Amino acid sequence: MGIKNNRGFWIVITVGLCLLILPLLINSCYLWETNIHILHSPSPWTSFWATYLAAIASFIMIFFTWKTLNEMKRQWNETNRARLTFAIVAYDGLFLLKITNCGSITAYDIKLKFNQQFLDNHFSYTIKKKLVSLTDKPFCIESGVSKYYYISPIYSDASCRIGGENYDGPQIKKWLDEHKSDRIIIKGEYNNTYEIDEDFSLEEYINGAIVVKDDLTLAIERIKKGAIVQNDQYYPMQKSLDIIAKCIQELRNRNEQQDN
Repeated sequence: MGIKNNRGFWIVITVGLCLLILPLLINSCYLWETNIHILHSPSPWTSFWATYLAAIASFIMIFFTWKTLNEMKRQWNETNRARLTFAIVAYDGLFLLKITNCGSITAYDIKLKFNQQFLDNHFSYTIKKKLVSLTDKPFCIESGVSKYYYISPIYSDASCRIGGENYDGPQIKKWLDEHKSDRIIIKGEYNNTYEIDEDFSLEEYINGAIVVKDDLTLAIERIKKGAIVQNDQYYPMQKSLDIIAKCIQELRNRNEQQDN
């Protein structure tokens, strides 16, 4: 709601106008033809109140101007700020946590903390370790950019390898069945100003999907082959996820250029 729709705005304006007009009315009394002696010339008393009221009116207008400028600054800061959104997306056999900065400036010093229950119930030590590190290792996301973090494989009969851990399809399916409705609560902050307070579950996004092109297959395959393993054969998982995010952004930019 703008200041002009605020009841306090009109009260201040009304009082200010009254205080500005009152001294003029007092002074105009001395211009009237009358037998009242006190109105023949200004007295110290009336001059004092005229000056006093004018000073009060000036103070009120200065205060109102200050409030207006502060409100304009607040609205500008609200428009020109980083703004993070969170979602679970599904792609090529993976559930990923997608964090997007839909604001107009870079989101920096992002710190995330996942609820302990979700971490304790997670089947993969490697994934838990990565998610916990988002608290100790702040990161940044540029305007219009998304980052993706591994949550779990999707329902599948195929086995998978995460770090040094091997999991078969039925084991993953059982975990998803038992914990897909568990709350994933993410708290934190970014830009040393804005709080993060997200609450959702895998079940809410179970049919979610992101559309990406075939040129991302290599990055996805690195993840599926155990890309999180710290060796020379595969990239670390997060590097592959960053490649995915970069490719998606490039595709979006190309589509926008074609539309224009």
